[in-house]
Amino acid sequence: MADTSEKQSAVSRFLTWFWERQKATGLSDLAGLDVALSIPITQPVLDDLLSDVPFPKMIRSFRLRFTGDDLILLEVAISLFLLNTTIRAEARVERYVPFPQEPVLKLTVLTRGVVEMALNVVPLPDWIKVDGQNARLDLGKLLRDSGQEWLISVLREVRFHVHPGVLHLSGRLVVPEASHRGANGTKLNLDTAIMPGSSEQFG
Repeated sequence: MADTSEKQSAVSRFLTWFWERQKATGLSDLAGLDVALSIPITQPVLDDLLSDVPFPKMIRSFRLRFTGDDLILLEVAISLFLLNTTIRAEARVERYVPFPQEPVLKLTVLTRGVVEMALNVVPLPDWIKVDGQNARLDLGKLLRDSGQEWLISVLREVRFHVHPGVLHLSGRLVVPEASHRGANGTKLNLDTAIMPGSSEQFG
């Protein structure tokens, strides 16, 4: 009997294969689907996503850490002339993100003083905008830059709940009904996890 790690690996391979298939076929397999999502996104998954996103040259590293109770910690390591430093700023997440109309995560910067001023002048990635204590993370641009732009049009009622080490994303995945199908779509409930996995086809 397969142990837990083998089962998780099999599930991960299947999810990866299914995910890639839907991107390649334009979600044709899921036409009419209306899915309730509850997805925990762990820190390693977010780190992998950010690793594919281009940053200005002076930014040596960029991390968003889930610290808990709707709080995140932004860590930006920069090199500017002879200055090498890391800016750390804590921010509170506004849970609701109105996909697809405005796929922007809004935050309130809680760290004040020099750090707050630095965030307003450091050339952050263009999907991050900071104005005083108000910050905006353009998730639409982040998804496009990481090759996941297809998600923008199918996500609905998205909410983020931050806990230590994990971000829980809830909402709906709505795929338009294909023209040759009936008016009623398939409705399912899904409670799953995003896990890194092999890109090999599940077989």
